[in-house]
Order: sequence, then C-alpha cells, then structure tokens
Amino acid sequence: MISAEQFIPSETEAEIDGKKILLRMEDCDLGGNYLRYHDVAGEITSRPAFRRIQITVSAPEPTAFTLRLRLPWWLKDRVVVSFQGDNQGENSSQEENFSRDKNSSQDENSSQGKKIFSPEENGYLQITRLWSGTQQLILELPKGLTCWPLADEPDTVAFLDGPVLLAGLTEHAHMLYGNRNRPESFLAPDHEREWEAWKEGFRTVGQQENFRLLPIKNIGRECYTVYFPVNTVCP
Repeated sequence: MISAEQFIPSETEAEIDGKKILLRMEDCDLGGNYLRYHDVAGEITSRPAFRRIQITVSAPEPTAFTLRLRLPWWLKDRVVVSFQGDNQGENSSQEENFSRDKNSSQDENSSQGKKIFSPEENGYLQITRLWSGTQQLILELPKGLTCWPLADEPDTVAFLDGPVLLAGLTEHAHMLYGNRNRPESFLAPDHEREWEAWKEGFRTVGQQENFRLLPIKNIGRECYTVYFPVNTVCP
C-alpha cells in the first residue's frame, strides 16, 4: 500500500514485490495560456471552486497495489475521480464521485472487470488495481470558504479558502456582519484573474468598512489581521 496524506507537488519512488514504482503528484493547470487558446480556458470561465490534482503512476512491470488517498476535512462536496492511461495495452477512462460520508458504498470497475475504488470509513479513498505502464489519476477536490472560530470566542473567526488561511489587509479587527455558516454571503472574490493565473484574494461586501483578504502565505510587509468578530445582526 502507498498512502498520500497531503496534496502538494511531489515525486517519490517505491519498490513493491521487487518492482519499481514512480509516483508524481502535481497541480493541474486551471488557467490556460494567455498567448494561445487552451481547452481549459473555455471550460473554466470564473475562479474555480475546486483543486484539481494529477497523480501519475509509472509501473514498468505490471504491479498490483493499493493507492490510499486522504479525503481532507475542507471538502465542500463529493470528490470527482477520473482515471486515464494505459492498462495492459488498453486505454481506459473512468470517472466517479466520492465523499467523506462513511456510509458511502460506491464501487467502480475497470475495463478488465476489477474493482479499483473502495471508500473507507476513516476518511481515506482506496484505489486497488494492477498498475501497468503510465497512468494518470485526476482528483477534483471541491473547496470553499469556511469560518474557523476561536475556542473561547465562537463569534470571532478566521477565514479559510479550502485549506488556505486568509488574512485581512487591515490593522484592526473590524466587526463584520453576516452568516458565519455562509461566509460567501459577505466575502466575494477579488481581482480574480491576472493573465493566465487565477488569483486567490477576497474582499468584504456590505460592511461599514470594507477591506481585502489574501492568503497569509502571500502577504509580505503589509499589516494584517487574521481573526474578526462576526455578528449576525446588522446595526
């Protein structure tokens, strides 16, 4: 069994039953290229509410093993899994949906009639098959905004876009008004695209004093605030 715990660009080699396996994980291009037309530019016309991850499995010799993938807590909907590549000389392309629901009991069969998808109860997705040649597994991970409250102040929250922490470009913890269960009702995408790249910023809307929010990893010398009180009743 090979287990992937985080979705970050990476590459690793493994040996199973004396056979070498190479796995490479990378983010899929969701923006295209501003110098020429790519299909993805017509497919995605607004900031995507998901991450798309490609895992390439290279097995020079046919090797049976299980690839275990963690389903993160921040998923907002069902995971879309598509499988493409060459298996024992035959091209295959499949797609299936999965969620973190432990009662889910979906299976998918390969063109050779073998079960390759098996959701688990502990937040992982198992893919068991005979791997051969080079194959790509595409994961589409739906994400969205989440409020993360302070333990002793549930009305004071930080904002996350999927797993990414956002910080407000302001020196003060302004009072915000809106539904903490629906942060998208008072936070809107800001400066969505620059050339071929989708941007990650947000801005507050309908507040007494509005400001922008950026992923904290993208903030340099600017003053910022992470936690804000949120009131459901507007003055």
